[in-house]
Amino acid sequence: MKKTLLIYAVVATLLLIAMGNDHARLLNENRRLDQNISTLTSDIALYRTRHGESAAEVQSLRLRQSELESLNAELSAEIKALGIRLRRINSAAEAATQTEIDFSATLPDSILFRPVADTLRLPLFADDWSTLHATLAGNRLEGRFTSVDTLHQIVYRVPHRFLFFNYGTKELRQIITSSNPHTRLVYSSHITIERQRK
Repeated sequence: MKKTLLIYAVVATLLLIAMGNDHARLLNENRRLDQNISTLTSDIALYRTRHGESAAEVQSLRLRQSELESLNAELSAEIKALGIRLRRINSAAEAATQTEIDFSATLPDSILFRPVADTLRLPLFADDWSTLHATLAGNRLEGRFTSVDTLHQIVYRVPHRFLFFNYGTKELRQIITSSNPHTRLVYSSHITIERQRK
C-alpha cells in the first residue's frame, strides 16, 4: 500500500512539474504573441534627434523560423540567396530611405543663347530609384534630385566547426544589402551588448 502511494506521489509530482513547465512555456508564448500584435498595430515614430538627424523608432517583431518563412517569403528568399541558413539568423531589419535635394544656380550669360524670358522644364533623369528634374528660367536653374533606397540588415551566427560537426557560436556577422543599384555602402557597424554576470 505504501509502495503504491509512493508511486502515485512520484507520478503526481512529475505531472505537476510537467504542467508547470508547460504553463510557463504557454505564458511566454502568449507574451511573445501579445508583443507581436502590439508591434503590428503600432505606428512607426519618425522624428529628428537633438542633432537634427533623421530617426525612426519601431517595436521589434519576435518570430520563429517557420513564421519568418511563411509570413515574409521575400526576406526568406533574400537570406537564402546570400547563402545563409535561416536557423542561424539572429536578427533581421529593414529600413527605407529617401533623399531629396533642392538646388538652384545662376548660369553665366555666356552659356545661354536664347531669350531671357523663356522657361524650360527639363526632366533630366528618372528610373525606379532616382529622379532629377530641373527648370531653367532665364539664367536661373532650379531643380530637385530624389533618391529612394531600401536597406536590409541580417545578423547571423557562424558556428564552430570540427570535422563535419557544427556547434556553438564562433562569431556573429552582419550583412547589409541595398535595393538601389546606385547606392554604394561605405560603412557598417554592429555592436552586441554583453551583460556581465554578477
